[in-house]
Amino acid sequence: MKNETHPPKSIEPEKKLQPFVLPPDGSLVRAYGILGDRKKGIIGVCEMSRTMLWSQVNSGRFPKPLKIGRIAAWRAEDIREYLKDPENYRSA
Repeated sequence: MKNETHPPKSIEPEKKLQPFVLPPDGSLVRAYGILGDRKKGIIGVCEMSRTMLWSQVNSGRFPKPLKIGRIAAWRAEDIREYLKDPENYRSA
């Protein structure tokens, strides 16, 4: 009996991840823009989990979001300020 190799099953082509670009000041950013979303093909601006993000928000080490109904969104300028010095950031 021959040792036959089967062709690989159809594999979805890998999505190319695109870095998230912060919008201009005055704009709002959702969590997927900060953390990234592989399903949407977005690389976030911060490398942390959703749990860590909310832990940092609650401890004052990450900007507090604006709440729009059930949706949380951050001001782009607050995220830029955080990214300047994440280790020493304290929200006001």
